[in-house]
Amino acid sequence: MDRLPLEILSSIYVISVPIPPCTISFDRVHPLRDRIRSLNLLRSVSKRWNNAILNTPQLWSYIEVSATTGDPRLLLKRSKAVPLHVRIKFGIGQTDSSFRDAVKAVWATANRWKTYMGVGYVFGSSLRLLPPCSLPNVEEVWLAGFVGNDHPTIQAPRMKKLVECSSTPTFGTAGAPTLKRWHTAFPVNRLEWERLIQVVQLCPSLEFVEFVHTEYTPPAVLASGLTQVADYILFPALKKLVMDPATRRFDFLPYVRAPQLDRIVFQHYKDFFPFPIPSSSTCPNLSRIQFVGASGFRAIQEWVLTVPKEISERVGVEIEYHQQRNAAGAYEPVIADLDSLWRPWFDKQFPVKWITVISPS
Repeated sequence: MDRLPLEILSSIYVISVPIPPCTISFDRVHPLRDRIRSLNLLRSVSKRWNNAILNTPQLWSYIEVSATTGDPRLLLKRSKAVPLHVRIKFGIGQTDSSFRDAVKAVWATANRWKTYMGVGYVFGSSLRLLPPCSLPNVEEVWLAGFVGNDHPTIQAPRMKKLVECSSTPTFGTAGAPTLKRWHTAFPVNRLEWERLIQVVQLCPSLEFVEFVHTEYTPPAVLASGLTQVADYILFPALKKLVMDPATRRFDFLPYVRAPQLDRIVFQHYKDFFPFPIPSSSTCPNLSRIQFVGASGFRAIQEWVLTVPKEISERVGVEIEYHQQRNAAGAYEPVIADLDSLWRPWFDKQFPVKWITVISPS
């Protein structure tokens, strides 16, 4: 491989040591020290490899600031001018001057960020989950928790995905015109409904919305203040809506106006809980109801029995089920009586499309 052109060597290294995907537990799942160890092992092979790796800025573009990382400025220097993937974990005891200096050094490169994650629960800090400036080139943002005493403001004109967990940033006046995917908690009061409506209005390209699981059950829609704010919510570009049955807030669906909505997904539908299917006048393109994750066939069966015939003719049902490899090496359903009991019943009563997911053995 020492005879390969440096450009090809660099490409091989970038594929071999890819940028880790975003995840809330990034410091445990994809620790920076493991990445640096892998790069240093490659550098030790030969002087040519060492030079190639040091001169491939993409390899140094993953920046983590947390209790277990050192000064990020060497990585920032080696990354030159390429887009950055930044992860910052704030925590109690990490607000000393060296940590603040490290965070501010990374903040100074905000115009280069492509993906960003800010995680932490700290009151009274001079720091924030988001830097006090625009993120002009960021495409994916994850925010979990709160740092400081106010809501952060996000200004990201090219952002395509936003994931919120116990964090509700304020959108700048320019909004996020390219935002397509939004993962957020279900609103529980009037202020949160007002924010949801504002986000939808500021993000006209929003195609995917997921109401993520939280530890509490939000109040009924009528009691939460939605009807004090609006008669309905218009999602002009929404194509996929994902809900967690744990919220029990299916009474939100009649308030949805989504001319392009094609699919509603329910995750982990384990217990029967009736929910209405939006009418053809409010969601004319709705064609699929999906049950994914650890859903219960009996709960889905009870729901199917409540669906009027005219709706079942318009909207299909898709059910995800898991298979795993048995001792003989063949794949079989995790649910033993799927083929003998559940699938025949559904196929007879309701047109169902079955989605196979391979589970680890």
